[in-house]
Amino acid sequence: MLLRFFNSKQVFVLVLIPVLVTLLWLHSFLSITSVPNSYDASNMPLYNFFDKIFYTTGLAFLPLLVGVFLIVLQAFFILRLDSRYKITETRSYLPAVIFVLISGSFLQLHVLHPILFANLFLMLAFERLLASVHKEHYFSYFFDAAFLVAVASLFYIHVIYFIFVVWVALFTLHPLKWRPWIISILALLTPFALLAGYFYLKEGSLLGLGFTIFFNMLFGSEQHMSLLYYLFLGFLALLAFFSVYGFLNNFLSKSILSRKYFAMFLAQLILPVLLYFLVSAASIEMLVIFAFPAAYLFSSFLSTIRIYWIGELAFAILFLLIGAIQFM
Repeated sequence: MLLRFFNSKQVFVLVLIPVLVTLLWLHSFLSITSVPNSYDASNMPLYNFFDKIFYTTGLAFLPLLVGVFLIVLQAFFILRLDSRYKITETRSYLPAVIFVLISGSFLQLHVLHPILFANLFLMLAFERLLASVHKEHYFSYFFDAAFLVAVASLFYIHVIYFIFVVWVALFTLHPLKWRPWIISILALLTPFALLAGYFYLKEGSLLGLGFTIFFNMLFGSEQHMSLLYYLFLGFLALLAFFSVYGFLNNFLSKSILSRKYFAMFLAQLILPVLLYFLVSAASIEMLVIFAFPAAYLFSSFLSTIRIYWIGELAFAILFLLIGAIQFM
């Protein structure tokens, strides 16, 4: 069965991860044009830097290759976090597979979207939060996490709101200290201050930078979705509900560290959903960020469910829905 196969430590599953990403993105490679999309100077500064490089090379396939590489890199990073911090009980390759499936589900996201860069930096920030556990001198970890959130927002501005995840971690792990809160705010402002200094020296004005940030905060790309997309999102919502409920149902039997991890992952799971509904410029790209915490929560739920065939059925439905979307 599918779940039993992917919920294992077989090396073959590890090899299949980049293959699975490539298959999901295959339609984009087959429909590639001879020239890349037009260079858009209204992008956020760090993504604008890469976008300009890809446009000047004239290689239309290069952005797609980089996009595939970023997804594979993040999938392996998820496995690294699980191995290092013992997030799931089974520690199989299933979290990486679930991340690849969810992040690659929508055809509209099979491009080098700025969210792919931003999500990588959010993952790095999350690792710094996990690494701060049981550290006596933890201030630098929260500085790093907030700094990385700010760097991520210079690719995709709406991830700036993920500073709330840093604060949730701070409240959960070190609730009685006030200095890390101030440090996290200063760290969040540092990349913007450095960028403002660069723009001022280069252009003699901050109007261009201000307009870019303002434009990206207010305007985004509209996505038109079919009924199948909504069915898929509804199924993800069901999985998320039962995954969270399953953990809360056994909350008292979990270790204190597991409870703290859960609070952080829950914040990381809920925030992209809130942004999707509350921020008009945020769209379906929030699914990539959602896929990171969902990979662990769904994996834990599916691999520990008492009635195993229900887990197999749920994973098969997830697989079939994503497969059907690719042929729309």
